[in-house]
Amino acid sequence: MMFNRSNRLKDCAFGFSASVLLLLCATLPQRANAQITNPNVLIKGLGGPAGYGYATSKLNHDLEPGEHTPDPLTLPFPLFGSRMFFFVNPNGTVTIAPFRSYTPEPFPVSNYNYPIIAPYWADVDTRCEDCGTVYVGYPNEKTIVVTWDQVGYYNQHSDKTNTFQVVLRDRRQDFKGGYLDIEFRYAGLNWTTGDASGGSNGLGGTPALAGFDAGDGINLWVLPGSFSSSILNLVNGSNLIDPVPGIWSYSMRQTPQVVPEPFTIFGVSTALGFGSFFKRTVSKKQEKKSKISTPV
Repeated sequence: MMFNRSNRLKDCAFGFSASVLLLLCATLPQRANAQITNPNVLIKGLGGPAGYGYATSKLNHDLEPGEHTPDPLTLPFPLFGSRMFFFVNPNGTVTIAPFRSYTPEPFPVSNYNYPIIAPYWADVDTRCEDCGTVYVGYPNEKTIVVTWDQVGYYNQHSDKTNTFQVVLRDRRQDFKGGYLDIEFRYAGLNWTTGDASGGSNGLGGTPALAGFDAGDGINLWVLPGSFSSSILNLVNGSNLIDPVPGIWSYSMRQTPQVVPEPFTIFGVSTALGFGSFFKRTVSKKQEKKSKISTPV
C-alpha cells in the first residue's frame, strides 16, 4: 500500500528553547506495551515525568504546510565547531540543521552537508495513544541525553515499540585532541520500518540505519545490521572492550591520532580513520572510560 505524504511535512526537526522545554514538562500516561530488553542501559534521573528530562511531545507531530518549524535547542557546549544549538528529530537523528527525512538512505546523505548522528534513523511515530515520546535531558554541563522512549512506527502503530538513547559528551578537556564522545544505548528494538518506507507490521521495506555521517562526503561509520532486520540485534551487541549489551561507544577527535589496534563488531574489523577533524579512536583506555552506565 502506498501512502501519500506530499501534503504533510512529517518529522521536521524539533528543537526548543529552555523556556519551552519547561512548559512541556507534564505527566504523561503510562503505557502497557513496553517492550524493553535492557532497561539498565538507559540513563535516567534527568528530571521530567519519565526521568529522561523534558518531553517534546507537544511539538513532536506531523507539521502541516505553513506551520512554523520550532527554534533549535540551545547546547551547553559547542558541537561540530562553534555550533551552540541542535535539532532533535523524532525519526531517530540529531543534527545541527533541520532534517526532515523519515526513510533512511546510505551515508553520505545526498544534498545534506551537515553532520548526522543517527542512533536509529527510521520512521518513528509518537501520535498513537500507546506510543511514547522523545525526551531531552542534561545530566551536567558536559552531557546531553536524548531518549526515544517506547516510540511506535508510522502510521500510528504501537504494536511494536523501540526505546533507545544517544548520549553526547564534551571531551575537550579530558583527552589531548578530545572533542566528542557519542554513545548509542539500546534498551528495546522491535521494529525496523514505517509503512511509508515500504514496511509491513514494522518490518521489511527500507529498514533503519544507525551510525554517523560527518557531512563532508568522506567521514562516516555505520553500525552492523543497518538496512536489514539484523539491526534489531544492536540491543544484544556492544563494541566496548568489556561488552555491555546495547551500548555502542565512539570517540571523535579533532587532531590526527594513531589507532593502536582494530577491534571487531560481529566479526567485522572496524579500525576506521576519520581524517583531520573527525577521528575515531579505539584504544582500550578510552573505550573503558566510555563505558558509563550512569549519569556523570
